[in-house]
Amino acid sequence: MKRSKGNYIVDVDGNVLLDIFTQISSLPLGYNHDAIREALKKEDNLSALITRPALGVHPTDDYFKWVESSLLSVKPGLNSVMTMMCGTCANENAYKVAHDGIYLVRSMIRYMVRSLICLGSLLLADDGV
Repeated sequence: MKRSKGNYIVDVDGNVLLDIFTQISSLPLGYNHDAIREALKKEDNLSALITRPALGVHPTDDYFKWVESSLLSVKPGLNSVMTMMCGTCANENAYKVAHDGIYLVRSMIRYMVRSLICLGSLLLADDGV
């Protein structure tokens, strides 16, 4: 792995192979990316990687400043971010959020329909008096 670079992986026998899946997309920038290697030389980044608080549970004193300066600095119009441990966790939680959103919208529609029915009943009852 030390000799792997970009989208090319070098196996233990020295064979160079094109990894078109980049470790099932867990390495979108490829193997041994120079900028990532340079960033990991910084003690703060290394410590954050090794002991990162998943979902912000037991964060370090500078965790929120780090999130704001790194993740939120490139946000496409978002005001918050939720970190996950891995891609599987991210997908699972995305489905949960989508499900909760659908449930919320359905609940709001039911409430509005009931309110309109009640309002209609009151208006009809008022006409008869």
